[in-house]
Amino acid sequence: MLLKELPEERKQSVDKLLESDYGARYFNTPASSKADRHSCFEGGLFVHSITVTKLLLAQNKAMKAGISTDSCIIAGLFHDLGKCGNMAEPFYVVQQDNWRRNNLGEYYKYNEKLNDSLTVPQRSLRMLQNFDVKITDSEYIAILYHDGLYVPENNHNSLKNSKDKLARLLHFCDSWSCFIDNV
Repeated sequence: MLLKELPEERKQSVDKLLESDYGARYFNTPASSKADRHSCFEGGLFVHSITVTKLLLAQNKAMKAGISTDSCIIAGLFHDLGKCGNMAEPFYVVQQDNWRRNNLGEYYKYNEKLNDSLTVPQRSLRMLQNFDVKITDSEYIAILYHDGLYVPENNHNSLKNSKDKLARLLHFCDSWSCFIDNV
């Protein structure tokens, strides 16, 4: 459905990613580690990503922002791709400590073996690059800064003053999905 909207070259690269072992992880990874956060369940990342993409497409149309459909699809579907980890290690592993699971709602924890020093957005961009998914400058900026000013590494004037429509809209749709819809 959504992928049919992509130009053929981009679709082929995305298909290559999704049909890989790494792509299989995309469909099974949770979107967060704790029960009180969005989509903390197996497959939650995919559910969250689809939700963000649909919101992004709808808001782009409603606001007459003029962002291309394929940019909305790529940024929406893959803004959190880095939560799948890297080629060798997943980002999340199942929390084995029953006390933490039962009392803190920590169903997953960060994988200590994932030692690539990348943030989730940086890893997302790296993994897209690894599968030859070509992205525009605007898509790069949107994915890199989709967490907005919620994270300290994004607290700089170039982001605060950015007029990149896709970056602004992706951040809004991601935040809406997480905090309002809890997806």
